[in-house]
Amino acid sequence: MTLPSSGDFAVPTEAATLEWHGKGSDGSEPARVRDLGGWLGLVASALVAVTAVSEVSAAPADPALSPTVHAKSRVLEEWRKSMARSLAPERGCFRADYPETQWKPVPCITVPPRPHAPRSGSGPVPNAVGDGHDYVAGLSGGGMISYAEGSFGTSAVTGESDNIADSYSLQINMNTFSTSACSGVPGCIGWQQYVFDNNPADGYATAVYLQYWLIYHPSNCPSGYTYSSGPGAPGCFKNSLGAGVPVQAINNLSSLAMTGTAVQGGLDQITLYTGTSIYSTYGEDTVLNASSGWTEAEFNVFGYDSSGPVATFSSGTLLSVETMVSNGASKSAPTVTDTGYTFESNNLTLAPLVCQVADPNGPYIWFQESYGATPATTCPVTPNSLPAPTVTTTGPTGTEIETFSFTWPNVSGATYYLMSRNGADSTITGNSSAVYISCQQTVDVQFSSCDAAGCGWPETVLNAKNTHQCN
Repeated sequence: MTLPSSGDFAVPTEAATLEWHGKGSDGSEPARVRDLGGWLGLVASALVAVTAVSEVSAAPADPALSPTVHAKSRVLEEWRKSMARSLAPERGCFRADYPETQWKPVPCITVPPRPHAPRSGSGPVPNAVGDGHDYVAGLSGGGMISYAEGSFGTSAVTGESDNIADSYSLQINMNTFSTSACSGVPGCIGWQQYVFDNNPADGYATAVYLQYWLIYHPSNCPSGYTYSSGPGAPGCFKNSLGAGVPVQAINNLSSLAMTGTAVQGGLDQITLYTGTSIYSTYGEDTVLNASSGWTEAEFNVFGYDSSGPVATFSSGTLLSVETMVSNGASKSAPTVTDTGYTFESNNLTLAPLVCQVADPNGPYIWFQESYGATPATTCPVTPNSLPAPTVTTTGPTGTEIETFSFTWPNVSGATYYLMSRNGADSTITGNSSAVYISCQQTVDVQFSSCDAAGCGWPETVLNAKNTHQCN
């Protein structure tokens, strides 16, 4: 996508008129806002009122959006993608906080030997995702994957536990593959995972790391490995060093995103983005030579570990999941298979709709899973931009406050809108809003139209300053 041209308020220094640049959605000429006693240049103040929008007929089915639905900032999304692509330059653990563009070294931690076991082969319990039942992405035409990304689009989360609240794991799981690390053991196969563990009450550290498996290897494991007899398929496993991450409440799930890379003979790396910060650690590709066998990627939220393996969500939960796969060249829509590789699961039900998307930034699949909520029946298409809004100005009042009200036509496919005021985002489930501007304040107001696949480019709708002298 290219950034569309944005309308803005331009006010000549000596002017007494605010003027909207950019035609209205009906092609009409720019609307004028008459002089209101010396208001100039760029907007300011507190966001106050948001009115309801009539339902968009073209939008996917959506449960009532709860306060736990988080709209994504376009600026932050672009930052985290850039940081995930510009991986840490060396062995170690790293962190970056928006808007930093350089990774900062942080201490690595030793992750205890807690298995995220391979699928058992018997299949999941009814109405569960995991243990062989999940949507898995592969490159069109086959070929090796070198980069995968998992994230959540528009989602509603009402609560979750794995014995305790907010206990879960995020996983990007490879397919199984042949590896020389098995040293010729009959039936032994390799498997590599990118893992984020989150358990507020556990003595283990909350962390991101890689986990390596020699599935079906007998109990005489190679040095450094730990044997797991089950549940799940048996074998030997070990972890990379971990990067510590603050505990993430399940209500922040929509803000989390994970990436995994595999580089032949180099460093395989994982990143986890938490909303304003991103964390990274590494593993040696030569442990399993995973880069030579990675053809499918599974991403989802699962139980914390194989001894308590189910992430149990409360009724009213609807997750939109995006799994992107890349080899740096293919832009075609990925393949999708109903399978899976981890033993852990959640209690959600996969919706039958799976969308395979060709995207120049990386092909991905989009699907939903739910419990007590209605999933979409059509694929989302992220709107690119908003029409120019109608701007109505009221004031100033006796309290030296001026009100700017915005309304805009419905955008086909949009399920909500994102309003950014001086960089702070607010979700609007309507097509109108307003801001109050008090004396000597400045503000920048932008809107984006959003759906379950993300948000379109932000449109600047107002820049102004209230030059009235405060009493």
